[in-house]
Amino acid sequence: MSWLKASTLCVLMILTATMAVLATPTDYLANIKHRDPLESYIEPRLDDWQLDRGSRVLVTNAVLDEKLESAYSDLISETYQNAENKKVMLSVAYSDNQRNGLAVHSPEACYPAQGFEILERKQFPMTLNDGKQITVRYMKTQRGKRIEPLVYWTMAGEQLYRNNLERKQVSIQYALNNIIPDGLIFRVSTIEADEAAALNVITDFIRDFHNSLAQTEQSRFFGTESTVMPH
Repeated sequence: MSWLKASTLCVLMILTATMAVLATPTDYLANIKHRDPLESYIEPRLDDWQLDRGSRVLVTNAVLDEKLESAYSDLISETYQNAENKKVMLSVAYSDNQRNGLAVHSPEACYPAQGFEILERKQFPMTLNDGKQITVRYMKTQRGKRIEPLVYWTMAGEQLYRNNLERKQVSIQYALNNIIPDGLIFRVSTIEADEAAALNVITDFIRDFHNSLAQTEQSRFFGTESTVMPH
């Protein structure tokens, strides 16, 4: 670990400990900002995408443990298909209390627990149709003959983060305003061996989902500003 990273982590730990002693936030962001049920964002059509609830494609479960499931306030898992018969699986998990531990339950945990091998992991900036950029995480997984690439990101409140350190940074920012953030994991996957083709399909769907949202709702799923972070 570099001196700068070690120093930053030390300062954050001291600040976190000090804040824990002096003040614990009491106002929930979910009570300050109205959050509609996730189901209300599921449109029958998203541009070229058609909701396919009769699909035989099994969406990989986002929750494997009852204790983890209790940490979520809302969950959706849906399949969409486009005119070229390409399918994507959308899974969104939401918690009205980020302190419930939503942050630690990522696809890195739930996919191997269901027998998938992680073949590749990386992160990259994704540009949406309005020019906004977000940092997303990519995994290529395999179970038997099923190769399932996926893209996902995690949020605390209306800020994206990549790891626990960044989550703590965001939580501290909210705590300074006496706010406990909510949390969200947004995941889109497909069954496709070709990585470039998979990323094209997933990116196309994510952009169309973003376009389907009112501007006032986009920050709930994509953050309040461009959130491209250094590697």
